[in-house]
Amino acid sequence: CPLWKQKRARFSVNDIVFPLHIFCDGVECNNPLGSHNRVLDAVYASLPCLPSECQSLIENVFLVYLYEYSLRKDFTDKEIFAHLISMLKSLEDDGILVQTNDGEKRIYFVTCLLLADNKAMNSLGGFVEGFTANYFCRFCKAFIDDTRTQAIEMPNLLRDEISYAEDVAACAPILTGVKSDCFLNALPSFHITSNYSVDIFHDLAEGCCHYVVVHVLKHCIPKFFTLETLNDRISSFYFGLCESNNIPLINDNRLNEGCTKLRMSGSETMMFVKYLGLLVGDLIPENDDYWLLFLKLRQVIDICFSKCITASTSTSLRILVEEFN
Repeated sequence: CPLWKQKRARFSVNDIVFPLHIFCDGVECNNPLGSHNRVLDAVYASLPCLPSECQSLIENVFLVYLYEYSLRKDFTDKEIFAHLISMLKSLEDDGILVQTNDGEKRIYFVTCLLLADNKAMNSLGGFVEGFTANYFCRFCKAFIDDTRTQAIEMPNLLRDEISYAEDVAACAPILTGVKSDCFLNALPSFHITSNYSVDIFHDLAEGCCHYVVVHVLKHCIPKFFTLETLNDRISSFYFGLCESNNIPLINDNRLNEGCTKLRMSGSETMMFVKYLGLLVGDLIPENDDYWLLFLKLRQVIDICFSKCITASTSTSLRILVEEFN
């Protein structure tokens, strides 16, 4: 990874350096519908160098910071996260000492990525939070009207450190999409324009997958099969020992005009998309345009959720996304 090589170059060859991911999410600690509802924002740290099956285990996700979300109305991010920045700087510059069988070792931790949902990422990154803004994207400066028809990434519009600094200085969010400087830019090896991440769960599992599948089902029912046939096959399908056998049946009101989402959670949607070909693929003509669109989505998803990829995979993904759009 070029980004990690760049960060690792600050240290000597013999130094022990671990990457660190920072994850932010809200916590509702009281009844969200009651009069005493309160939202806290929690900041967690995790080690992406652990095996994938261990990264999400509770014992490997560390709570490092808590603050009341309402404070962001009265204080800047730099003020709220001052202590967090101090801790992360210390982990990168000074590291920690660990006793091992070979003696005392110093381990350094470098902050690599900021992880959050789309709204939180935009907010914490200093970008506008509303996705109807003129320049809502944290990755590029594409105008909102252009994004509705844009099928590929435009390299000349991608944000970088120079353009980001200019946008911060301009203090014109309507024209730039940037409200303030990201607090994490104070770290030696971090900048929000190169250390960003995507919100794959909301973008795909709770976003694009819903729209495409509903679109395909509206076309296929009752042209190729009935809703009853689909639900019967869902009820009788064996999803395996490692899968949650709890895909809800499709309600006919979800296929009405104007409805664009299934009544499924993100994980249920991903499992439904994964097995839809086995459920009804035999009933749909191979050359059907709607079905070909779904199959293209499946190819995109397979790459996005792969545990490992090759150097050429990004090129394949770019072509698939362009064809899909």
